[in-house]
Amino acid sequence: MIVNWTEKIQQLDPKGKLLPPSFAVAKVDLKQLRTQTPFVGDHTAEQYLTAREMEKFAELKHEKRKCEWLGGRIAVKGAAACLLTRLEMLENMTIWQKMIIYQDAHGKPFLQIDKNFCFWKNVHISLSHSADLAVGLACTEPCGVDIQEIKNAVFRVRRHFSTEAEQSILKKLSGSFERNETVMLSLLWSAKEAIKKNIALSPLLYFSEIRLNSLKQSAGVGLIFHFICSRKDKLPAMDCSAFAVKFGNYSFAVSHVSMPEHTHGNNFSS
Repeated sequence: MIVNWTEKIQQLDPKGKLLPPSFAVAKVDLKQLRTQTPFVGDHTAEQYLTAREMEKFAELKHEKRKCEWLGGRIAVKGAAACLLTRLEMLENMTIWQKMIIYQDAHGKPFLQIDKNFCFWKNVHISLSHSADLAVGLACTEPCGVDIQEIKNAVFRVRRHFSTEAEQSILKKLSGSFERNETVMLSLLWSAKEAIKKNIALSPLLYFSEIRLNSLKQSAGVGLIFHFICSRKDKLPAMDCSAFAVKFGNYSFAVSHVSMPEHTHGNNFSS
């Protein structure tokens, strides 16, 4: 049900320039998790959540939401465990109760770790879920992660997260990157979501405040999205980047504070 995805993600960045210097990613199969409902009745949730988290979990009314909420927290705790202990296997762990996830004033999740488990407190986290997958990212610096199922429905909502100029860039370059327009729109969505989670503002950045500036092919198989992010009186114009890639039928993106503004590769500007 839960898999350490770190090595698979690291392989996408062979030169180690795009991903955080120290990070871990865990993936949870929500389809498998759904087969374990009702969660409370068979102790699945109790295995992974603290008493305080169980109180929040009990407030959730719908099984779909309960599964996504639980899956996201299992993934994040799994990623943190991989980062802190270098564990390769995550099944049957006994450290789940040593970590609890809260939300800060911006709605950004943060991890509190039992000092008897680990004194290393500087662990930043991010989580995402879509369709049958949930992913968690743990990093030594602020970060954001997003995963989205790739569906044609993205065309119906594209005007809500992208401008005509951005769509034109993607459409023009989809052939260059051997990806169709549906995939490119999904990658853009995930890249912007990863940026939103990386930059702690309240409320979170709107899609219109994250403007695609350039796009390039990475040394591996992914794309590097360069954005200009700004918000009047709160965030002066700043360069932000996200690394995005297609995994099966999902788009996956990561952003972190020290991503380089420019990396080698084919560059396409707006």
